[in-house]
Amino acid sequence: MDKNSQDFQAMLERRNARFLQFFKENDFIETRLIGDPEKPALLYKEQEVLSCYVHNFELRLMDKPFSDTVIETIKLNGYNPADVKELLHAWHETYEHRKVYKIRFMESTLFLAGYNFIVRKKDNPEGRYPVFARHHPKVYFSLEKAQEIADELDKAGYKVEVV
Repeated sequence: MDKNSQDFQAMLERRNARFLQFFKENDFIETRLIGDPEKPALLYKEQEVLSCYVHNFELRLMDKPFSDTVIETIKLNGYNPADVKELLHAWHETYEHRKVYKIRFMESTLFLAGYNFIVRKKDNPEGRYPVFARHHPKVYFSLEKAQEIADELDKAGYKVEVV
């Protein structure tokens, strides 16, 4: 199937919606998909990326981030809800997941959510203004990158911290 076709895009949307719905149905309410729609990552409670991925309509639970070890494979259509909920919670508690970092406006509940631009230039922060919001913050996969961005914001006069 051509990746640019409408059928392929519609299939991705269905699969990703089912992927997200699956976790929400099993008490992982605070989840959202991030990244590439073809290989989405599942962010849980804005704190960690779960060690899993979806291939076609099958969920693969891994033992740790970037691992090749599949702990369990679950079909997203036609699974037994009674069996899955306990399995998912045990997997979440037992195995390692990838921590993420956010930048918070000091002493507030606002997080860096993106930027507005007067003039968009890739490597020039001039004309780039941070946007802080309560929902859907930008997440960083390394403490170093989050700290680098926080330091840039601090130099620009924004009092922020990495959490």
